[in-house]
This record gives sequence, C-alpha cells and structure tokens, in this order.
Amino acid sequence: MKLKDASVRYVILMHGIKTGNVSRTCEIFNISRTTYYKWYSRYKKYGIEGLKDREKCKPNMPNKISSEVENIILNLVINNPNDGPRRLLYNLKELDIDISEAGVYNVLKRNNLSTREKKEFNLQRKTNIRPLL
Repeated sequence: MKLKDASVRYVILMHGIKTGNVSRTCEIFNISRTTYYKWYSRYKKYGIEGLKDREKCKPNMPNKISSEVENIILNLVINNPNDGPRRLLYNLKELDIDISEAGVYNVLKRNNLSTREKKEFNLQRKTNIRPLL
C-alpha cells in the first residue's frame, strides 16, 4: 500500500473520522499526526484532488547571474584563457558589469572552467560559445 496514492490517503482519513481516534489511526497506518492533519486540511479545502501529490516547484534564485552576463564571462575566458576570476572581474568592470569575484568563479565552476587545466581541455570542446572579436 503506497501512501502517495490519493485513494489510500482518503481511506486513512475516513478511518480516522469513522473511529474518532486520530492517534490510533496514525499508529495503525504508520504516519504522523502532522501528516494526517495536513492531508485532512487539504481534503477539506480541495476535496479528493487535494490528496494527490503536488509537483515540486523549481527554486527561484533571485541573485542568479543573467545568461547575457554569463556569456560575456565565457567569451572573456575564451579570449583570455590564462586569466583567473579576479582579472576577469576587472575586465567586467571596464564593461560596467557589476558582479563579485565569487560570482565570476561560480560561472567558471558551473561551466567546468575553474582551473587552467580544465580551461585548456574544455575550451576546445565548447563550440556553442562564439569568441568576441
């Protein structure tokens, strides 16, 4: 018996309502009372549809670097493969792009370009990034 199924959750709720003993119902079905009451409130609010598993939302990252800035950083790396995050930061400041050194490093790390060896190896494989002239 899978507890993710809405019909199973409904049966558990009805058992608790019928017996009038939520603690005993939770003990029988091996769920917490918190879970029971969460399901119960969703059932009261939305009906049987509220007992279905909900999709998880993708987290919203408010400080995420825009794709445009990330592409500029990657183009700078292509043109200056020996530069580290600090020197790339100075180049970005000349372009009036405000970002931290850690932010530049995170972009490099996310694209597997954080060390000189990785840059040499991976820059040859990156074909979707066009170098600036």
